[in-house]
Formats: sequence, C-alpha cells, structure tokens
Amino acid sequence: MSGQTPIELQAALLLSEYVALADDCLRAVEAKDPIHIASPSRYNHCLIAIGLLQKAFCTSRAIATLVDKKLVGDAAILTRSLLELTVTLLYVGQEPEARAELYMNFRHVQRWHLHRKARRLLPDDGELLRDTSTEVERNYEKHRPAYVTSRGRTRLVWHAASGDRMAAEVGLADLWDATYGVDSGLVHSGPDGLDDYVEQTPTGSIRLTTGLVEHDTSRLLLQACHCMHHVVGEAGKVLELPDSLASRVIGLFGELMEANDRS
Repeated sequence: MSGQTPIELQAALLLSEYVALADDCLRAVEAKDPIHIASPSRYNHCLIAIGLLQKAFCTSRAIATLVDKKLVGDAAILTRSLLELTVTLLYVGQEPEARAELYMNFRHVQRWHLHRKARRLLPDDGELLRDTSTEVERNYEKHRPAYVTSRGRTRLVWHAASGDRMAAEVGLADLWDATYGVDSGLVHSGPDGLDDYVEQTPTGSIRLTTGLVEHDTSRLLLQACHCMHHVVGEAGKVLELPDSLASRVIGLFGELMEANDRS
C-alpha cells in the first residue's frame, strides 16, 4: 500500500505472516492423524479451538484487506470481533472441562431464541418449524438452568462474566481497553469522533469535510497481530500441532515486540 510509514509497513507485513501461519495451522489440522478424544470436554475444547482458529484466520485476512484499501474504520470493527474470539478461546482454556461444555451447550439456548423468531417472521414455514419445535424445546429446557441469572432471566451470552473481566483473567485487560475504548468512535454510530469532520476556517466559520479523518493504522494492525499471536498459540496447544508451528509463533513474537517498541 502506497504512503505507508515504516511502522505501518512493518505491522502490515507482520499481520500477513500471522495470517499465513494460521493458514498453515489449519492445513496441519487436516493433515495430522486423528486426535485422541478421551472425554466429551476434550472433544468440545478441540472443536472450539478449530472453529475459532478458522474464524480468526478469515477475520485477520479481512482486516489486512480493508487496511490495504484504506478502510481502517471498517477494519476496526473486525479487530474488535477478533479480540472477542481471542478472549473467548483463552478464557475457555483456563477451565476447559467446565467452560467448553458451557460454551457448546449454549447453542441450544440460541436455537430456541432463533426458533421463536423464525416462527414469528416466517409463518409460511410454520409446518417445518413445528416439526422441529419439540426437540428444540426439550434441549432448551434441559440446558437453560446453566444460563439463568440471579433474577431468573436467561442470559443472552454463554458466559456470566463481562468481556472486560474475561480479558483481565486471561491477561489481556490493556488490549481490551485499548481496542474497545480508543476505537469506540470508529465502530459505533454515536457522537464520539464527529468533530473530526469539521474544519474551522480563518474567518471563524466552519466547513464540513470528509478528508481530515486520520486513523492510527499501525496500532490497529498491531492489535490484530496480538490477537492472532494468542489464537494461533492457544489453538496449536489444544490441537497438538507440530512443534515447527509453535517455533514460528515464538519467532513472530519477537518481531511483534520490536514493532510495539517502534510504535
């Protein structure tokens, strides 16, 4: 991308290396011998790791593409999504037996909510929906107690802890605050950041403009790199990927710390 500063170029190249590493990890999963599943919790943990690794690969690749096209504000939205899945993967790994089950079983709550909405919004499919309603209701009633709040309401997310508390538990509190706090104006359609579109003229009047907004591209790219570092490292351990991939994770971490110091 033309017009990049040296640190932006370094951060962009580093993110591309993490994207390539994630791709190689996914290929290694397909090529390796079957993973020995000793328990349902082990199965759940592996499934979460491969699912979030795949999502992280796609999301980080999209971030790199958007930044390359100078759509940094749009890339910030995906960076927050990347951070959320990073925190989720690490948080599950703190207590994999209990949390992996809690994470996976929440799909029955989600399906129940989706089923209710579908019955309201798609009346023409009523017969098909009725055919599945018994199973959906049964699974919902079976798993719902694990997600009931102290007020008797069913949670809309699988975890009881807030996102910032989860991030703090896995050691990413600063990254969470930076990504969710600093980038808030880029993501939400609120008033924060709207002053960037106003230019004061020498005569005291104002001019509306769309050309003054500048974003800290290198910081956003490095945030994405930090997320990918944790996702690839954690997924590699859970899925028992080759040591050669783990060595690449360690090698890239040195480059990431150097880029952080320069920024």
